[in-house]
Amino acid sequence: MDFFDIFDKAVIITVYRDGDTVMSGMGSDGYLKIMSAWKEMTCGARLLSPMGVAVTGDVCDVTDGVWLEFSFGEKMEAEGLSFEALLVNVAESASGFNVIRYDEKKGYDGRCFFVDLGKKDMSVLTETLESL
Repeated sequence: MDFFDIFDKAVIITVYRDGDTVMSGMGSDGYLKIMSAWKEMTCGARLLSPMGVAVTGDVCDVTDGVWLEFSFGEKMEAEGLSFEALLVNVAESASGFNVIRYDEKKGYDGRCFFVDLGKKDMSVLTETLESL
Protein backbone atom coordinates (compact mmCIF):
# COMPACT_ATOMS: atom_id res chain seq x y z
CA MET A 1 0.00 0.00 0.00
CA ASP A 2 1.27 3.47 -0.89
CA PHE A 3 2.20 5.56 2.15
CA PHE A 4 -0.30 8.30 1.28
CA ASP A 5 -3.16 5.75 0.93
CA ILE A 6 -2.73 4.74 4.58
CA PHE A 7 -4.34 7.98 5.73
CA ASP A 8 -7.66 6.81 4.22
CA LYS A 9 -7.64 4.04 6.84
CA ALA A 10 -7.80 6.46 9.80
CA VAL A 11 -10.94 5.90 11.86
CA ILE A 12 -10.62 9.20 13.77
CA ILE A 13 -8.90 12.45 12.85
CA THR A 14 -8.19 14.78 15.75
CA VAL A 15 -7.29 18.45 15.36
CA TYR A 16 -5.41 20.05 18.26
CA ARG A 17 -5.35 23.84 18.12
CA ASP A 18 -3.74 25.76 20.99
CA GLY A 19 -5.28 23.52 23.63
CA ASP A 20 -8.64 22.93 21.91
CA THR A 21 -9.52 19.52 20.48
CA VAL A 22 -11.88 18.64 17.61
CA MET A 23 -12.40 14.97 16.75
CA SER A 24 -13.94 13.76 13.49
CA GLY A 25 -14.93 10.14 12.94
CA MET A 26 -14.65 8.36 9.61
CA GLY A 27 -17.41 9.49 7.25
CA SER A 28 -18.33 12.64 9.20
CA ASP A 29 -18.43 16.04 7.51
CA GLY A 30 -15.28 17.21 9.33
CA TYR A 31 -13.42 14.02 8.44
CA LEU A 32 -14.33 14.34 4.75
CA LYS A 33 -13.28 18.01 4.63
CA ILE A 34 -9.94 17.26 6.28
CA MET A 35 -9.26 14.30 3.99
CA SER A 36 -10.11 16.35 0.89
CA ALA A 37 -7.67 19.09 1.91
CA TRP A 38 -5.05 16.49 2.92
CA LYS A 39 -5.26 14.76 -0.46
CA GLU A 40 -5.08 18.06 -2.34
CA MET A 41 -2.03 19.06 -0.31
CA THR A 42 -0.21 15.73 -0.65
CA CYS A 43 -0.99 15.12 -4.34
CA GLY A 44 2.43 14.91 -5.99
CA ALA A 45 4.25 14.97 -2.63
CA ARG A 46 7.29 12.78 -2.02
CA LEU A 47 7.94 10.58 0.98
CA LEU A 48 11.58 10.85 2.01
CA SER A 49 13.52 8.22 3.93
CA PRO A 50 12.72 8.09 7.66
CA MET A 51 16.19 6.83 8.52
CA GLY A 52 17.73 10.09 9.72
CA VAL A 53 14.89 11.69 11.68
CA ALA A 54 13.97 10.60 15.20
CA VAL A 55 11.83 12.35 17.78
CA THR A 56 10.88 11.87 21.39
CA GLY A 57 7.50 12.50 22.97
CA ASP A 58 8.87 15.76 24.35
CA VAL A 59 8.58 17.52 20.96
CA CYS A 60 4.92 16.58 20.52
CA ASP A 61 3.24 19.28 22.60
CA VAL A 62 -0.20 19.34 21.00
CA THR A 63 -1.26 22.24 23.23
CA ASP A 64 1.07 24.56 21.27
CA GLY A 65 0.14 25.35 17.67
CA VAL A 66 -1.93 23.23 15.31
CA TRP A 67 -1.54 19.46 15.13
CA LEU A 68 -3.39 16.81 13.16
CA GLU A 69 -3.60 13.22 14.41
CA PHE A 70 -4.72 10.27 12.30
CA SER A 71 -5.77 7.35 14.55
CA PHE A 72 -6.16 3.92 12.97
CA GLY A 73 -7.61 1.80 15.79
CA GLU A 74 -5.11 -0.95 15.02
CA LYS A 75 -1.42 -1.45 14.34
CA MET A 76 -0.44 -0.35 10.83
CA GLU A 77 2.85 -0.47 8.94
CA ALA A 78 4.47 1.65 6.24
CA GLU A 79 8.01 1.62 4.91
CA GLY A 80 8.88 -1.09 7.48
CA LEU A 81 7.82 1.06 10.47
CA SER A 82 4.77 0.26 12.62
CA PHE A 83 2.35 2.69 14.28
CA GLU A 84 -1.18 3.03 15.63
CA ALA A 85 -1.53 6.76 14.93
CA LEU A 86 0.33 9.45 12.99
CA LEU A 87 0.80 13.06 14.10
CA VAL A 88 1.60 16.13 11.98
CA ASN A 89 2.43 19.66 13.11
CA VAL A 90 0.54 21.96 10.72
CA ALA A 91 2.33 25.17 9.74
CA GLU A 92 0.72 27.15 6.93
CA SER A 93 3.90 28.04 5.02
CA ALA A 94 5.68 24.69 5.49
CA SER A 95 6.65 22.88 2.28
CA GLY A 96 7.57 19.72 4.16
CA PHE A 97 6.78 18.11 7.49
CA ASN A 98 7.50 15.19 9.78
CA VAL A 99 4.85 12.50 10.25
CA ILE A 100 5.43 11.24 13.78
CA ARG A 101 4.54 7.66 14.66
CA TYR A 102 2.59 6.65 17.78
CA ASP A 103 3.08 3.30 19.47
CA GLU A 104 0.99 2.26 22.48
CA LYS A 105 4.09 1.23 24.45
CA LYS A 106 6.35 4.19 23.59
CA GLY A 107 3.91 6.97 22.72
CA TYR A 108 5.10 9.41 20.08
CA ASP A 109 8.70 8.37 19.72
CA GLY A 110 11.28 7.05 17.31
CA ARG A 111 11.96 7.44 13.63
CA CYS A 112 9.39 9.39 11.71
CA PHE A 113 8.50 9.92 8.08
CA PHE A 114 9.20 13.14 6.19
CA VAL A 115 6.89 14.45 3.47
CA ASP A 116 8.19 16.92 0.89
CA LEU A 117 5.36 18.93 -0.67
CA GLY A 118 7.61 20.31 -3.40
CA LYS A 119 6.32 23.71 -4.50
CA LYS A 120 3.19 23.44 -2.34
CA ASP A 121 2.67 24.42 1.29
CA MET A 122 0.14 23.55 4.00
CA SER A 123 -2.17 26.54 3.41
CA VAL A 124 -5.07 24.48 1.96
CA LEU A 125 -5.04 22.23 5.00
CA THR A 126 -4.65 25.18 7.39
CA GLU A 127 -7.69 26.94 5.91
CA THR A 128 -9.78 23.77 6.22
CA LEU A 129 -8.78 23.18 9.85
CA GLU A 130 -9.60 26.79 10.74
CA SER A 131 -13.11 26.31 9.33
CA LEU A 132 -13.95 23.38 11.64
